[in-house]
Amino acid sequence: MSRAEEFPPSPLLAATGASRRYRVARSALARLLDRRTMSALLGASFEVRPGDVLGIVGESGSGKSTLARLLVGLDRPSSGQVSFEGRDLSSFSAVDWQRFRNRVQFVFQGAHTALNPRKTVARSLSEAFAGSLNPGALEALLAQVSLGPELLDRLPHQLSGGQKQRIGIARALARQPEVLIADEPTSALDVSVQNEIIALLQQLHRDRHLTLVIISHDLGLVGAFCDRVLVMYAGRIVEMGPAAEILAEPAHPYTQRLVAAIPRGLAGRNRPAEPPLPEAARHGGCPFEPRCSNRIPICAQSEPPEVHLGDRLVRCHVAQSSVQNLAETNL
Repeated sequence: MSRAEEFPPSPLLAATGASRRYRVARSALARLLDRRTMSALLGASFEVRPGDVLGIVGESGSGKSTLARLLVGLDRPSSGQVSFEGRDLSSFSAVDWQRFRNRVQFVFQGAHTALNPRKTVARSLSEAFAGSLNPGALEALLAQVSLGPELLDRLPHQLSGGQKQRIGIARALARQPEVLIADEPTSALDVSVQNEIIALLQQLHRDRHLTLVIISHDLGLVGAFCDRVLVMYAGRIVEMGPAAEILAEPAHPYTQRLVAAIPRGLAGRNRPAEPPLPEAARHGGCPFEPRCSNRIPICAQSEPPEVHLGDRLVRCHVAQSSVQNLAETNL
């Protein structure tokens, strides 16, 4: 065993019991009368280490975008914490935040809406730099995402979806970050363009040693690209582990449905299960129980515990016994 394997690098980012609740009422007046809240994220705990390529998968309403916003400090957890290099983000000073923004960047969801429609590509990219621009800096930034300088004077409506997504990635690269978190980087794009964006992210990981966190609804796509996968349902992490193992032997019934929905011969394109039921967060037991064909009585009565087997984690009453049996077999 090498020294690196014996002493793995400390995590760059980590969530520890991170939860996020939002007020149901939208307007200030309504909030005076309605104090109800809803849970978008419940007790998420995991680590992102240098060089990781982590995929966070789940349908709309699963909490994956909320988790991404916590990781980059756009929102703060209602309870628990998110830390960077062991420091809680809530303790950061203004100087700390500036350094953090240079090292951790976010690619926003929606290539068609992420760019200001009134700003040229040159202006959008210029505003992303922390200091003064060197001659040729914008052209060099576009070259990193395989785009030419002729796009600098164009407005977003003059670009294709793939070009907009690449410019969104270029804007995130302007500060030379160590960590890139991309929220649905291939959504609303043609399959061929999706493959190009994934190939670009792979190249950036390889050439610049970027640590990547990819948020997606598409388990097949991130499973073929990422080293580890984290599966979310109704604000909870229901399964986590090496991508190859989860794709080959998914333990949670929801993950099994995701894997079963992947067409043969394609790395993704799945829209597997309906979004979580609105009452899932208030359900007394497992939130997936109303839709689970493997449910047993305890599933409706209590939240399933976390079961660990090596690098794998699963939260499921039914899977618990099989995972424990497998652990005993491997002893």
